[in-house]
Amino acid sequence: MNQLPEAEQQVLIVIAFLTKRRKPRLPEDVISWGPRYFGMFQVDWSGAVDGLLGHGYLAFEASQLVLTLTGRPLAEELSLEHPKYLYFYNEFYARAAPSPAHARFCERVYGKNLVQHGMADMDQVDWMIQSLGLGPHSRVLELGCGSGGVAEYVSDRSGAHLTGVDGSAVGIRQAQERTLAKEDRLSFQVADMSKLRFSCGEFDTVISIDTVYFENDMAGLIADMQAITGMGGQMGVFYSTWQEAEQPREALKPKHTLFYRAVDSLGLDCQSWDFTRQEVIHWTRKYETALEMEAAFEAEGQQWLRERRLEEAADHIPHVRAGRVARYFYKVML
Repeated sequence: MNQLPEAEQQVLIVIAFLTKRRKPRLPEDVISWGPRYFGMFQVDWSGAVDGLLGHGYLAFEASQLVLTLTGRPLAEELSLEHPKYLYFYNEFYARAAPSPAHARFCERVYGKNLVQHGMADMDQVDWMIQSLGLGPHSRVLELGCGSGGVAEYVSDRSGAHLTGVDGSAVGIRQAQERTLAKEDRLSFQVADMSKLRFSCGEFDTVISIDTVYFENDMAGLIADMQAITGMGGQMGVFYSTWQEAEQPREALKPKHTLFYRAVDSLGLDCQSWDFTRQEVIHWTRKYETALEMEAAFEAEGQQWLRERRLEEAADHIPHVRAGRVARYFYKVML
């Protein structure tokens, strides 16, 4: 599988993606999804479909491209290794880091430019530092650190020794290059949060700011963090949730979220604090700021950044206006 040209790997990934979602797989459909899946990282697909047909990994069925018995396991394995969201975040950090317009966007939305993508403004980050009692004695692991801006801020402000992990190779490279002078208390590595290799007691605190959503086995992740921190560890998690129209209002309560239920299944002590008001302010501010800054992003040729920030806000605004959003900080004693 690893011998396949990257173009053929990308085609297999897209066809697996479309198959799983029962979307059309006519050749033109597959080709149109390339930029939507891989963004700036799509390679030239010339000859890729013909190559896969020749290898016997693809076939035509009623004019649609289908994975064969030999192509399906290859495509599924590639899809697990190359999820769509990683291409999005790699492109996001590649574009956002050098953008003055995006820096101003972050300053207006979050209060400081740390190349953020989550929902935590600086008041929330400062509150987390205080509530977890972070200081020079602390050994902290951040799950999903992105390009490390928040991790660096937390370490600078508290003196804590902090290790950040993220699946985005672009984000981690930026974090490593930016913090070379701070290697005595900051380190970053590309890693899947569900496949971490740290020894017991290496950390006393784990933090996650809007990142545990990417883990399918929430209870398994928390159990792994319990093993990594050992006796007396703690976990601080910012977690937002929203109520679908058919769900009861109780779905928004702090003890009804997927994260809390996972913690409770392990019998761990957990406290929660309500940040729903800040969540409402966040999405409203993000939406309005993205609208107002159209010219600034366009002047840089960074419409992609502005469009992505506007889209995510537009997706959440209906939930916000309907009162179907809640946000909590959970402190779990591991």
